[in-house]
Amino acid sequence: MTHCETQKDIITDIQNLLDRIHVPICYANQIESYYTRNFTTKSKNSIIFSIYKVLNDFQIPISLKEISNVSNVNIKKLNKAHIEDSFVKRDTNVILDKYCSLLGLCYKTTTLIKNRLETL
Repeated sequence: MTHCETQKDIITDIQNLLDRIHVPICYANQIESYYTRNFTTKSKNSIIFSIYKVLNDFQIPISLKEISNVSNVNIKKLNKAHIEDSFVKRDTNVILDKYCSLLGLCYKTTTLIKNRLETL
């Protein structure tokens, strides 16, 4: 397999996973770039962790558990793919918006929850 075929296969894998988690595939190139820059050991687990990291960097909240369920990879294996300097900081407001929206909560209720969390 040539380098181009390998890169094409990686991008195809990334696009397939993005499609399964209902995220636009326009992030595939950024994810592939992060993956090739940061992982010396190339594996499916590293690709999946790269998806997790890049999407959260773009303020698209997704948890390792969600990505684990979609990819059928054990969450413990994904944690092993984690590199030490890649701590993912998530904005709690973005996560709150996502789950309040999924639960069908109105704006007033979501705002109330946000205000209560800020006081904690």
